[in-house]
Amino acid sequence: MLIFSEKNPLNIFNLLSEIEKIPHVKNIDIVSPEKLLEKVKKDLPSEILENFSEEELKAEFPYILKIYPLSIKDYPALKDRLNLLTKVNSNIQIYEPRFFKLIYYAYFLKIGFVIFVAIWIFFYIFFLYFLNNLLNLHLKNQTQIFLLLGGTLRKFKLLRFFFLVSVLVLAFGHSSSLFFFISDTISSIFPFFKHYPDISKEKDMLYFGIYTFFTIFLLPWLTILISYRNYEI
Repeated sequence: MLIFSEKNPLNIFNLLSEIEKIPHVKNIDIVSPEKLLEKVKKDLPSEILENFSEEELKAEFPYILKIYPLSIKDYPALKDRLNLLTKVNSNIQIYEPRFFKLIYYAYFLKIGFVIFVAIWIFFYIFFLYFLNNLLNLHLKNQTQIFLLLGGTLRKFKLLRFFFLVSVLVLAFGHSSSLFFFISDTISSIFPFFKHYPDISKEKDMLYFGIYTFFTIFLLPWLTILISYRNYEI
């Protein structure tokens, strides 16, 4: 947000045209002195309203330019460009709401979350692969008996898959219950915290369904196939 203490509207439009040239700007809202006066008029003492005309009061209010970046990652570059404008024109001041700094830091938290998810997926696949190899090692005799009785390796893989899925479904159900309990608790303390996934939003449910499919069905089946790749009975 820029506070521009300038009375000449022409200078305002010149500044606006300069800011619009910055590639990181998405949108600009102009709050004129007239609008500011209307917003604060009810809070002004009656003595001021009686002794000063509306034109005199408007002359004391600046123009405010609300500048919105294209995205959070564009914010640092946009702020640097705006800082250059303040050095050129002493009538310009930058006002940055405190909550916007939190949004800026949230961008780095988002990157950290993506890295965490990638690491979690890697360890999850490694865990499933290790578990299957461990089962292959300890159930080698049972596998041989199963094959001698007329079973096929394909059926044995399916049995292993159903076993893993049943265990993962139980674990997923318990962890989901714990997650939603924690989510409800946090949202009751911090109203700005939003539930995820939101059942009323189709996009959230789609992502949640894809996550469930990969976690419980696809990744276990792939690790079973990989674990049997170099396995000899």
